[in-house]
Formats: sequence, structure tokens, C-alpha cells
Amino acid sequence: MKGKIIVIEVIFFMIGILTGCAVIENKTDRTDEMQSWVESANLSDQASSEELYKAALEEDTLVIYSVSSRVFDVKTGFEEEYPGLNVDIRDVRGDDIVNMVLNNYEKKDYACDLVICSDCDGSLYKKLIEPGIVYPYIPWDIAPNMK
Repeated sequence: MKGKIIVIEVIFFMIGILTGCAVIENKTDRTDEMQSWVESANLSDQASSEELYKAALEEDTLVIYSVSSRVFDVKTGFEEEYPGLNVDIRDVRGDDIVNMVLNNYEKKDYACDLVICSDCDGSLYKKLIEPGIVYPYIPWDIAPNMK
């Protein structure tokens, strides 16, 4: 149950903040752009679940790319727990997630709000996080429990 709550909190926070970034020519510009986006997204905010829920009701569907089909169970419970919020899950292989996000980024199609996958070979970090295309986020109330 605790794991389900953590995932729900992560999804909640991501609804309003994980939108895309504009295409930028080089890594330095991407880093600057990402920093500007992080500041405007107010990722250090310590909003309550109720505040996040109210803000999320103003958003469109939350789109998640995930390598785990278990997230479909979370979708059902999440939508029951938070009426009015819609989650669209795309079950995608790990390598395909990186390629899909890169393709979306190049097309300026920022449809994916949340990526859930492992990074065993480092490609997620090297191709998406390091160049500033994707922002790694851990909510303030969960971060102390991450080891």
C-alpha cells in the first residue's frame, strides 16, 4: 500500500510540472533552459496532496511511458481515488522509451509527462537526462526515503 501511495504522489506532482522543453541547439543552452524550467515549475514546492489534486484537475491527461505493466493497476486505483484525473499509460520497452522521448523532443511533441523505466545501460541518463531533455525528479516528501 505504501508503494502505491508513493507512486500516486509522484504521478500527482508530475501532472502539472513535467511538460517538455523547447528544442535547443547545444548542451549548455539545454542546461540553462532546463534550469529555467525547473525554477518556473517550482519543483521545490512542498504542496499537499490536496493542493496537487486541485491543480491536476486543470491539466489534460497524464501520459506515462512505462516498462512495467504493473503501472496499469496503479492507473485504475489512481483514477478511482482521484475522480476527474485521467491517466494514459504506454507500455513500452526500455530502449524504445529513450527513442520515443528523443523523437518527441525533436518534433517538439511533448506528450509524455512521466517516464518510468530502469537505466541499466546508462542510455536514459546519457541521452535524455545529461543533455537536459528529461528532468529526474523525486518529490520532497519521498526523497528522504530513497537510498
